[in-house]
Amino acid sequence: MSEKKKTDKKFVAAPEYPGGNAALKKFINGNLRYPEEALNKQVEGVVHVSYTVTNDGNVEDILVKKGIGYGCDEEAVRVISLLKYEPAHNRGFDTIPKSV
Repeated sequence: MSEKKKTDKKFVAAPEYPGGNAALKKFINGNLRYPEEALNKQVEGVVHVSYTVTNDGNVEDILVKKGIGYGCDEEAVRVISLLKYEPAHNRGFDTIPKSV
């Protein structure tokens, strides 16, 4: 007679920004100051960054993966450093995952 294995349902929960993606976008848009140099050169684009959310929800190890220059990369790092997440959990314990 085979016995069914019970599965722990408390698997990894990724870090979440309070209010979800809509709140995250609103926060970024509300805090982003487009650099003067980028405005003068009419530079537009997306800065890709990676970062770590610590077990207390702060952001660290911010790395520009693909930048566009003219002050935009530095501004992206500044705004990302202001974020405060709900930390990730794995089986009830805080974890430190990598985010993008």
